[in-house]
Amino acid sequence: MNNNKNKKNNGFYVYGKNAVTELLSNKPKDVSEVVFVDFTQRDKHDLAGVIGSVKHAKIPTRYISKREAEALVGDVRMQRVMAKLTSFKYLDFKEWQAKLGGSTAKLVLVLDKVEDPQNFGAIVRSAGAAGVSAVFVANASQAPVTATVFKTSAGVVAKVPIVQVANISDTLEKLKDLGFWNYGVSMKEFSEEEKEGDPYAEGSKSIWEQEFDNKTALVVGAEGSGLSRIAKEHCDFLVHIPMENGVESLNVSVAAALAMYEYKRQQAQVE
Repeated sequence: MNNNKNKKNNGFYVYGKNAVTELLSNKPKDVSEVVFVDFTQRDKHDLAGVIGSVKHAKIPTRYISKREAEALVGDVRMQRVMAKLTSFKYLDFKEWQAKLGGSTAKLVLVLDKVEDPQNFGAIVRSAGAAGVSAVFVANASQAPVTATVFKTSAGVVAKVPIVQVANISDTLEKLKDLGFWNYGVSMKEFSEEEKEGDPYAEGSKSIWEQEFDNKTALVVGAEGSGLSRIAKEHCDFLVHIPMENGVESLNVSVAAALAMYEYKRQQAQVE
C-alpha cells in the first residue's frame, strides 16, 4: 500500500527503449543520466533516436554491463538502455485546470485505489491512446508511478497528465463543478441478487446501453473489490461490462479500456 503524500517520489531508473524514448521526449529536464547496457556498435542504429535526444538535451551518459544494470533495476527486460528520472512530478488539481487553458476537457479517468503497478501502467497506456485529458489518482492506497508503470505504459505515463489528489470523492465533486458527469465502471455484470442488495447496482446499465455525456469522468475501482462505496456515492451513474459464459469479472485495465473506447465510439457517431 502506498502512503506517499508528496507530489514527488524518489528518483528511479526507467528502462526499455519505448519508455526511455517517451521520457526523453516529454521530460528531458527531469533526467539526470542515460545508461547504455552492454552497448555495441550494432545498437547505434536501434537506439539512434535515444542517442539523438541525449545529445540534444546534453544529458550525461555512461556505459555499464548487464550485471551492473541488474544491480540497479533487477533482472528485467531493459533493452540495453535506462534513464535516471530524478523524480516523478504529479500535477495537482489546480495545476491541471490551469494547463487546460481555453481547451475543453472531454474525457478524464479517475482511479479508485488501483494498487497494482502493472494494471496502473496498462490503464495509462490505454488512456493515452484514448486521448484522455488526465488520469486522477489518490495519494494513498494507490500504486505510485514507478519504473514498472513506465515500462508497462510504454512510456505513455510521461505524457498523459497524472493528477494526484488527496481525496477521490472531493475530486469527483470538483469535476462535476467543471461540467463533467461521473460514471462508475464495474468490472462485472450484476446478478439480480446483487442488484437487490446494492442500490447503486440496481439502476446500472451496460456500457453499450449507457449514453455518455460529452464531458465524461470514468471512475474505475481497485483490483478485486472494485469501486468503493464512497466513490459510488459521488458518481452520477454506475455502468457495468456485459459478461457471458460464467466469467466473473474482467481485469481493471481491460474494463477501463473498454469503457474509454465505448465513450470514443459514441463521440465519433455524434461528430
